[in-house]
Amino acid sequence: MHYKINISQLKTKDQKLLEKKQLLHNITNENCGLIIPDALISNSLTNAGSDTRDMRIIRLVSLLTQKFADDVLKETFENTQMKMTESKKNKSNKISLKLDELFSVLQEKGIDVTKIPRK
Repeated sequence: MHYKINISQLKTKDQKLLEKKQLLHNITNENCGLIIPDALISNSLTNAGSDTRDMRIIRLVSLLTQKFADDVLKETFENTQMKMTESKKNKSNKISLKLDELFSVLQEKGIDVTKIPRK
């Protein structure tokens, strides 16, 4: 069995892999604009039963958490924007995100958020 290998594709794939490795190295060895502090992630990992002092793991979890939060907020914003254009009640161009919309996006992602009843 013979496989045809395109040298240019191989170089491109290797180059992409190298770029990803370099990006991961930069993220884990520098503070590259991560919003969530390392101490908070480290404490959360410890409370979850994963005690690690490896900064690469901590910063990777921080990056993933930041990405997840960003995705949730973007989806919430898009849903709110769609509802506003459908209803056309809001005459201003301001968009305000509602907790109910945020909760529904989180629930779609498998996170159950229940409101605490007021006393």
